[in-house]
Order: sequence, then structure tokens, then C-alpha cells
Amino acid sequence: MPFEDDLGAALRRTGATFSTDGGALVATAHTRGRRSRRRRTAAVVGTVAAVAAAGMTAALVVPRGDAQSTGPAAAVTDTNPGWGPETPSDRKMLALFEGLLPEGRILSGHATDTGPAADMWPRAQVLWDDGRGASTIAVDLSRATPGRDLTRCPDLATMKQGSACTRTELANGSVLVVLKTWEYQDEREGPENWRAVLTTLDGFVIAVDEWNATEQKAEHTTRDHPPLSAAQLAALVGAPEWRRVLASFPDPSATPEEPAAGSGEVSGKEILERLKAVMPPGLKITEPVGEEGYAHVTVDDGHGATLVEVNVQRWDPERTGDLRFSNPETLPDGTLVDTEKGRGDKGGAGIRQWTADTLRPDGLRVVIAELNSGAYHRPPTRSAPALSMDQLVAAATDSRWNSLG
Repeated sequence: MPFEDDLGAALRRTGATFSTDGGALVATAHTRGRRSRRRRTAAVVGTVAAVAAAGMTAALVVPRGDAQSTGPAAAVTDTNPGWGPETPSDRKMLALFEGLLPEGRILSGHATDTGPAADMWPRAQVLWDDGRGASTIAVDLSRATPGRDLTRCPDLATMKQGSACTRTELANGSVLVVLKTWEYQDEREGPENWRAVLTTLDGFVIAVDEWNATEQKAEHTTRDHPPLSAAQLAALVGAPEWRRVLASFPDPSATPEEPAAGSGEVSGKEILERLKAVMPPGLKITEPVGEEGYAHVTVDDGHGATLVEVNVQRWDPERTGDLRFSNPETLPDGTLVDTEKGRGDKGGAGIRQWTADTLRPDGLRVVIAELNSGAYHRPPTRSAPALSMDQLVAAATDSRWNSLG
């Protein structure tokens, strides 16, 4: 069954067992502070809202049967530093997690139920085998925090081809995002990482990750894909048993929010509108994505797709001297323009990245970059990007950027 159909079938059976306690969802200002020439794919993966179905009934999880738990295995311990001495509470956390897994054999496991007082939320990890190959499965319970939005799918243009994500707003106000991707988002081989994250209306986060390997970053896989389906991941994060664990932790709505860094960044919608407007005529524009301070589109002139992305920053004019340009040109209005043609840092052989980095006298910095591919981590679609360097500079220095809010 396809990924989306599998998850959809599970959601249609969603009940209301994982009820929330009310209160507003904790604000999570999405700020990046990124440079457009080095987008942090790992951060994108980490913010994937792979959220499991709040209200998902436990009936979706097959009983464990005769699965058994043994002592911690070196394979798990060595790759997961930070597990402290086991306590009775930790053992309860591990037993709860094991009891929610489908039928299979627990080869090893760790858990911690330390709590936020020690700056560590409950988590558990097991090495689990359903008879078709051992896999690592982990659960983390936490709270939504400003600057860390776990209620959205990642930007798939920055991820390995074949990655898939679904986002579902549930009737009780929770948000479920399920992602299927790989541990490494570059040309390296490695395990697949399938993830479900549930963010509840009252700001708690339940995340389950699984890998088709005995370790998260193992060199060799043990099976073709991770064992749990999208529906099983959704059921696991939506199990009502997690509410009992979270009930003993502080109400997130009572925690003062920290001011989000970079809250003065321009909205993704405004940036995306400008980016499309400054593209040369005759291009087919598809796959628009915008977020605070950043946007990208895929353009095609009939000779192959090109990813075009823009990063917009506002600098204090008195501090723009902190920026260093390799060989800038100064325009009549005082705008600095620095251009570069080089190899893309997130792609294989033949990937080329062209960049126009501009800084206006008032501190507005507009950086536009393009690839000779339709997305990061994809093969080249053409020998050079679609826009000439002159067109790239013209787009970055266009006066329409000056009117951004």
C-alpha cells in the first residue's frame, strides 16, 4: 500500500483517545539565520513534523506476543552516549515503549525518565527484530519550544530524492507529520530514517524514529526498509499511554516564551512573491516554497530544471562591515555585489552553483543562488543553471526587494 494510502487508512480510524488538556499550542517562531549558500539540511530533517496521530487507537498496534527484553547491548550503548544509570522509573518507561511495539523480539533497550528538571525529557530506544531483520526504534517525549517548529513537513527540495512527507491536522487540534527519508541527505549510503512526530494542542511532542539498521548511523542495513508502516508509526505516537507520562510534567502553556531570535525577518510569503516577480520572462516556475527569511522556486526554460533560492537578511547599517566579500563590485547607489561560480556543496558530480550576494547601503542583504538541478541532492539537469550571471545579479538588485516589510 502506498505511503499516503497507508497513513490515510490509519487516520480514518482515528478516535479521540489522546485528548489534550486545552490551552494554546506553544508558539514556535521559525527562525533560521541561514546563509543561502549553505542551507542546513540536518536542521531541516530535525524539524520535520513527523507527528503521530493524536487520538489514534491502540488497536492499530499488534500485541507484542512473546517478545522479550534483555540487557543493554553495546551496539546501542556505544552509539547513544548520555544514557545515565538505570532507575525504576527508567525501567517503567522502557517497559511502556516495549509494550506498545508490534509483535517482535526486543534484543536490547535503554530508557530515561529523568524529566525536564535535569534538562532531559523521557526517551527510550530498543533494538527490535520482527524476524525479518533487526532495526533501531526510538521514542522521545518533549515540549514544543520557540524557534523549533515540529508541525510542518520539511522542504523536500533540500532532501534526498524519494523522500516523502504527509502533514495532517487532527480534529482535536494536534498535528501529525510523517516523514520517510534517509539518515544521510547527501550521496553517502546509509539507513533509511522513517519518523512520526505528534504535536498536541497543549504543546507536547511525541516523536518516534526508526531505522533499517542496528544503529542510527550504521554502515550496513539489515533490511530493505524500516519495519513499522506509516500507520503503525502514527498509532505509536498517538497511543494514550504517553499522556500518563506527560501528565507529571509542567504545563507548557504556563512556561514563559522566549523571544524568538531574528523575529524581524521578512515573511516567506512576501519573499516568494518578490522572487517570482524578479525572474526573467519565459521561465516556467514551479514548486514554490517560502519561509521566514527564505524562499525558493524551480524554473525551467525548456532545457532542464533549475533550483533558484533567495535569502533575505536585514543588517544594522553600522555593522555591515562585519561582512566579508571576496571581490565585490560597488554599484552607483552604493550596493555591493559579489558573484561566485562554483561546485554545489550538496550534490554529486557535475553540480554547479552560481551565486549573487548583494548588500544595500541600508543593510538589506539579498542573496540569490541557483543550481543546474531542480533540487539539492539530485543529479544535474543541464550543464549550467538556467539564469545567466547577469540575470542573477539583476534579480538580486531589483528595486522590488526594497519594499519588503
